[in-house]
Amino acid sequence: MSKKEFTKLQGDYTYLQSLYNQSQVDLATSRTRTKSLEERLADAQRQNAELKRQYAALQGSLDKSLVQNNQVASTSRSSSTRSMPPTAISSNS
Repeated sequence: MSKKEFTKLQGDYTYLQSLYNQSQVDLATSRTRTKSLEERLADAQRQNAELKRQYAALQGSLDKSLVQNNQVASTSRSSSTRSMPPTAISSNS
């Protein structure tokens, strides 16, 4: 092997070594990004589950409130109709 061939091979080796090193850095960066994205996805999924739980609780509270409101309204209508004098009932009909 001549000195010229050796020098070329040495340059190729140095170039390939730098490519390999850069690939290792890129791989580590990608793994970090992937882990970060996985963590962000897990956080978003936990937050979504919590929001669904809160929504269900609010919906339950609203449903309960509507039922109670309807019961009070129908009780009020019944009691006010019963407490009216007969002439007032017939004039409203």
